[in-house]
Amino acid sequence: MIKIELSVALAIYLLSGMVFIFSFWYFSEVRKRAKDLRKEEGFLWECPTCTHIYVDSKAEEISRCPLCKSLIKKVK
Repeated sequence: MIKIELSVALAIYLLSGMVFIFSFWYFSEVRKRAKDLRKEEGFLWECPTCTHIYVDSKAEEISRCPLCKSLIKKVK
């Protein structure tokens, strides 16, 4: 059997719990940030020609579909 002191076992237990909680928090923040980017107005475009949905953060009024290369005007 492996001998381990109580203080070392307690430290490992607490550290593993903290790592789990930090990992859960980090990945939930990453997912939330990705959702916010998709919801942000002006970034999400849908091509009426080929119905391709894509993200274009540079275009303000007119965007070019990366799939069929058609120009798309922003509808307000």
